[in-house]
Amino acid sequence: MKRALSAFSYEGMIKASSRHHNVKIKNRVKQVGQHIESLINNGGYSQSDIAREIGVPRQSISYVIAGRRELSIPLALKLESFFNLRGGELLKKQAEDSIRNYKRKLKNELVRRLLEINAFWSYASVSAENVPDEELIEKVFIQLDLADIAKLFELYQRDYIRKVWKDKMVIRGDYLFNLNVMIALYYFNIKHPEKYLKRVEREHFKKLLNHA
Repeated sequence: MKRALSAFSYEGMIKASSRHHNVKIKNRVKQVGQHIESLINNGGYSQSDIAREIGVPRQSISYVIAGRRELSIPLALKLESFFNLRGGELLKKQAEDSIRNYKRKLKNELVRRLLEINAFWSYASVSAENVPDEELIEKVFIQLDLADIAKLFELYQRDYIRKVWKDKMVIRGDYLFNLNVMIALYYFNIKHPEKYLKRVEREHFKKLLNHA
């Protein structure tokens, strides 16, 4: 009985994993499929017309348009040739869509983690779309762990993260001093971090006085 249950559970896990993988592929290629569909429709063609002209099964085009299959290099090149597109244009779009979807997923995960610890208590409503990048970076550094901080360096350029950290966190002085020393050393390889932090803080107060 236990073996049967184990086998059933394992089979269920495999099916669930397969469904999840298919959903991920569908989401990843959905945009490029829509783009190809618009090229076909705007040109006054049908999928069958295009398939016949470029010598591929109609189903190959249909699957890509429906988001059920990634665009292969041979099919991309044939479509680019037919529609007089630059070589690699469709594959580049597919890659850009994949990166955009991946970054959206990362940001959603970070916002969810911050919501779990009530980091946005002052907000009426919160979503990944309405949280400013600067605030997300600051809150992740202050309230989440190293694994979450590492995701920032997939979402944003290193120089941008450093600027936000310097402008929003370093100027807060003793309150975040120990954390900022760690960030300076670990993430930005700043030599003599204590001196650096004090210097930035002095420069900030000097600017405030000059504009007073």
